[in-house]
Amino acid sequence: MMLTSFRPFATRREADALLAAHGVDAIAIVHEAMVAAVRAGDRRAADRLDRILQHVETAVDTAPVRHATG
Repeated sequence: MMLTSFRPFATRREADALLAAHGVDAIAIVHEAMVAAVRAGDRRAADRLDRILQHVETAVDTAPVRHATG
């Protein structure tokens, strides 16, 4: 998935797509991409990835807890 779109409200859709594809691992994926953008000096990408990361973290934090039943 390309994270290059700069349309309004796209960050939430991208966060949802990342969560659907990778589950909670999306947090680490977006964080690593954000760190790479910072190291590369791409502030615009880093800011965008930070917003996506916030959406991902919020979605994970507010998701209902699933208890294992066995």
